[in-house]
Amino acid sequence: MDSGNGPLRRNVAGTGMLLDRAPDGPDAALTLAARLAAALLGREHPWTLEHDSLGRPGLRCPESGAPAAHVSFSRLGGVLWCAVGPRPLGLDVAEAREFGPGYPLDRVFGVGERRLAERLGVAPAEAQALLWALKEAAAKALGTGFHLLEPCDMTTESLRPADGGFEAAVRVPAGIAPGRAERVDGYWLALALTPGGPEERNV
Repeated sequence: MDSGNGPLRRNVAGTGMLLDRAPDGPDAALTLAARLAAALLGREHPWTLEHDSLGRPGLRCPESGAPAAHVSFSRLGGVLWCAVGPRPLGLDVAEAREFGPGYPLDRVFGVGERRLAERLGVAPAEAQALLWALKEAAAKALGTGFHLLEPCDMTTESLRPADGGFEAAVRVPAGIAPGRAERVDGYWLALALTPGGPEERNV
């Protein structure tokens, strides 16, 4: 997810997608998502931003009527992040300062996740922000958010260092949601995909 000129490109668990950021504003979501969709699909359209029955955003081309791409957004500090891909995905950003004294860790992270966090070699709040960003991204990918699931209904089961960040496996009720997280501008940026083929459900 390294930034540079143009869209950020990352292959997550074998599925292509595009990721980028822009200053947040009234029209930023559609503008950014449309630019990424045009790059992903190789053509521009007058896209519309719509939501499926679970509330997940997606881009549709009014001419064809068919959904064109799945989209996820996350905002932090006046910046809008957007990810666009061919299948449902989730995007989240989290800061360590959200996880100070008094945070209900037992309600959010299972025992196995707290052990996983201890082994990362980073400050506890940094590890908690990383795990939270992955779980929130997985919840968005599923379309449930934390309205239909509790944080402990999903568990980050593995984190593997890769390309300056972590490849992850988040167990959700439907299987394994593959993901990736890395630090960007002092916070954790995480992406997750809905569970897919058998190889992902058995990670």
